[in-house]
Parts: sequence; C-alpha cells; structure tokens
Amino acid sequence: MNDFASSCNLPKTGMMTTRNSAQVTASRCGVGCETLDREHFDPRPVFPRLAELGIKWARLQTGWIKCEKEPGVYDFAWLDWQVDTLLELGIQPWFNLGYGNPLYTPEAGPDANQAVGKVPLNSHRALQGWLRYVEALATHFRDRVQVCEVWNEPDHPKFWCDRERSGEQYARLFSPTQAAVRRACPEARMAALALTGNALTPHGHRYIRDFFEQLADPATVDIVTFHPYRSPPDRNYAEDLQALRDLVAGYNS
Repeated sequence: MNDFASSCNLPKTGMMTTRNSAQVTASRCGVGCETLDREHFDPRPVFPRLAELGIKWARLQTGWIKCEKEPGVYDFAWLDWQVDTLLELGIQPWFNLGYGNPLYTPEAGPDANQAVGKVPLNSHRALQGWLRYVEALATHFRDRVQVCEVWNEPDHPKFWCDRERSGEQYARLFSPTQAAVRRACPEARMAALALTGNALTPHGHRYIRDFFEQLADPATVDIVTFHPYRSPPDRNYAEDLQALRDLVAGYNS
C-alpha cells in the first residue's frame, strides 16, 4: 500500500488503528463467501484475512449437491469447517440455501457447477427432497446459524433455469422452505428474494409484488435481500432504496 501511495505521489497523513472481528461487538458489514459449495477458491488463507477487516458477517452457500450424494444421507462436514472457523474468528455465518441436486433434479448433471440454478419445483419428489434437506441442514446448524436466505438471484436466467422467472414461482419455493427451516429452528430469521439489481427497477417491483401477494403470511419474511450492482454504486441509490422500502412496507413493515 505504501508503494502504491508513493507511485501516486500521495502524502502520508497518518496511521489507522484497526480492530479484528473478534474485537468488534457489532457491525452491519460483511463479506460474501459464495461459490465455496463449488470449491471456486480455497478459504483457508482467506478467512483469517476477513477477520482482519473487522467484519461480523459472512454469506455462505450451502450446496445441496455437495451435502446429499445418497438419498437421505447428509454430510455437512465441509460446511461445519467453514462455519466453525468463521465463528472462532468472531464472524457470524449466514446461509444462502440453494441449487439443484441430480438425485432429484436430473437436469442438474453430476457436477456442482451444473447444478447452479436448477430449481426443485419440477416434481413433488424434488420439492420434498429439497425440504428434507433444508430441514436437516437447519437442525444440524441451529445452534450456530440462524439466518437463512432462500435461493440466489431467482430473477437471473443463470440462477433460475428451465422455469418461469416470476415472483409467483419464487413464492412456491420460499413458503415451504421457510416452514421447513423453522420446524427445525423456530428462531430462524428468513431472508427472501436475493434479487439482482432489478429489485430497484419497476420490473423488479412487479416481481416483488407478485411474490408477496402469493404468500399466505408476508410476516414469514424477516429480511429482503438484493444485489444492486451498478456503476457508480451510489447512482440514485438513496431514492431507489427508499422506493423499495416503501414497496416492501406495504406488505410487511
């Protein structure tokens, strides 16, 4: 960093005193640790660096295909290591529940990368297999992880494949999933939608309205999540975020 500053002819003005995650009591800041279900990076050298940032949250994807390789047999050891390591560092993991499993969604293929976006709504058997899985996951981690988000970017064709991308279809997955999680972990907080930046557009607002109007009880949603990739990041952000807040508050304050 000093070499970079020197190359830009920036004067040194002082030193910052930092705190690691274990020293921070509470913070809204976190880091996404996605794709570990597909082993896209090695978390062993990464997690200690995260703690140096002082963050308090880490989003983990749970990889159904990696947890259930035989029907009804669940192996969470790989995810145990991630959760326990983050907790030891003072970082609270939260789960993104997602993606297909060729045991129930044959179109997923045998590779975890091929399972991305394959939604378990193609048959009663697939949905029931999914619900058993998320309930087993919630049971296993209920003392360590209480925030669960259902699916990832269901409005994106890569992450919601072979089915209509609509709030109504997403509600069909969210409602029974949140019920299965809460059977195992009644104190769980459920995050919904995880939309792309479309969440801040009129098209996304229609998706969100359709979602909430399909729910028997909008209060089953504790958190609404979205990924507002835009350049520059703060362009119209305050106004667009307020519009989203107002929309959601009309269903669930």
